[in-house]
Amino acid sequence: MLTSGRLYKHPLKTTVLAAIDLQTNRVAMYLCLLLSSILNSRMLKGHLRFQALSSSFRIWSDGAINPIADEVPEFRVLNELELDDRSGRTRILNNPQWIKAFRKMWLKGKKDWSLASILRRLRLEDVVLTRQLDDMIVAECPLASWVGETLEAPYRRLLKYQTSSSHNPSLHDEETTFFSSFPTPIKDDAAFFLHLMQAWDTDLRWETTFANRNAKTLRKLLFHKQTLPGFNDSGAHLANIGFYDGNLRALKIAQQEGLQQVSRMVHRLTELPAKFFGINAGLVRPGAQADLCIIDPVALEKWDPEKTYHFIHRSQFGCRQIVNRPDAVVRNVIIGEKMVWDNGIYSEDFGKTASGRVIRAKDHPLEQGKM
Repeated sequence: MLTSGRLYKHPLKTTVLAAIDLQTNRVAMYLCLLLSSILNSRMLKGHLRFQALSSSFRIWSDGAINPIADEVPEFRVLNELELDDRSGRTRILNNPQWIKAFRKMWLKGKKDWSLASILRRLRLEDVVLTRQLDDMIVAECPLASWVGETLEAPYRRLLKYQTSSSHNPSLHDEETTFFSSFPTPIKDDAAFFLHLMQAWDTDLRWETTFANRNAKTLRKLLFHKQTLPGFNDSGAHLANIGFYDGNLRALKIAQQEGLQQVSRMVHRLTELPAKFFGINAGLVRPGAQADLCIIDPVALEKWDPEKTYHFIHRSQFGCRQIVNRPDAVVRNVIIGEKMVWDNGIYSEDFGKTASGRVIRAKDHPLEQGKM
């Protein structure tokens, strides 16, 4: 309610994370939009927008370690440890009480008929992780043959291995050896994933897409009057997500519907948020600060953002970072009249001298006369 201009003389302008199309809950985004509509109505005169991510929400996990795992208490206790504290996670992963709680969480709504199973079938769950092996794609693990497969595939092979009286020639020797370490019989997919975490910990890297799978719904969210394109999390969760290209993705989505939509999206990425936050930015006009990004529309059209993800090692952080850098899409970047990026090359003084500035609210004394 602090955003209400009806209740407060100086309402708090707020953006909230996030209006996304969750795979586990199909109504959550509509509730977000409804709340925003109510708060921004004539009655309350609110100043609130939900941020909308301009891509599928694709996330990489190291074992159980990923940002969204914090919503699940059983995973949160693993996330709270330092990444290199394998012994600490091993103690937790082998704790009988934790195992019991994990199994209850993982299997909730999967077996028998219950309220939880009905909500799961209707996509009305209260968690964002799908807890489905066929949604979890192996990116790295000690068994190279698993890379690129969903975890459902080796789980099915394990079931076949445990019920077969003879050696299965389709299995690799390394896989056969690993399968022999599993409890026999394996109870269910919860026991399978638990054993993977116990055996491999963060050596198992897997990915999943838990939101924004439907392109049509995503377009609606990006252009909805109650949202602002955002939620890129640039700089956060370096090892797990890489949405630095969020604005380019938004332009690409708009490009598929013609120049008029591109024009609308440029407005939503620049002038609209600048007006919302009351800052001197977002416009190209005489006297304005020259911050420009020049995009190659042909390269943008050809670019497939789902194929340009890759990992780089960051020695200063001691970890790998996931990045998504499209080639040749951004021709030039000009900050404060200075060319800092020109056809794939940084300027010589980039990172050595300041190019931009802190942009304050329009009514700040230091902003007077800036535009």
